[in-house]
Amino acid sequence: MIDPRSYYRVVSILAITLNLVVGIGSIFLVERLVPAIDDILSENAYSVGASVAMHEAISLSQKGEFWESLSEAESNITMKEEQKVVADIISLGQKFWAGERGSRALLSKKITELSIMNLKAMDEKDKKARLLGLSGAWALGFFVVFSICLQLILRSRITEGLMEPISELISVIRDYYNGNSIRRFNSVNAAKEIKEGGELLNRILDQAMTPREPK
Repeated sequence: MIDPRSYYRVVSILAITLNLVVGIGSIFLVERLVPAIDDILSENAYSVGASVAMHEAISLSQKGEFWESLSEAESNITMKEEQKVVADIISLGQKFWAGERGSRALLSKKITELSIMNLKAMDEKDKKARLLGLSGAWALGFFVVFSICLQLILRSRITEGLMEPISELISVIRDYYNGNSIRRFNSVNAAKEIKEGGELLNRILDQAMTPREPK
């Protein structure tokens, strides 16, 4: 059996290592989730807001607000297919504000298409963020459970390593009390203090077995 002190060192090192892994994993998970959520809020939600503002500008005949909102949507393009839709909105917007009949319905349709496109992208990113968070939580949970189980097992071995030499020591004393004067303490892997006690007991028993010279 290995020295209990060695087990204690192993337990300590493994516990510290696993706690560091869990801690670093938590930081990594947060670092991955925050950008994913930030993308949803700063990119696609921004375009959806610009689309709503364009619809409102058309309803209230606010030409300046329309072009301002469209400029914001154009500067926040995050998808390749979004470029064509924005280009169509620009073309239809010019026709609408020029007074061309029939352009309003097409313009509203394209603005709605831009909104739906970004809403779908938000939903996909949200699902990825949720999946990432769920898988990360399971991984961290596994490490926590594994760490606890490993520490319990190793601590059990430490207790066993400490108690076995003590049981051996008590057994030698009990055997001597019951008349067995031959048995001696022998536990190579005992802790230093217990080993010293066992060696001292052996010397006492050896002295007790040595016949005393008559005075």
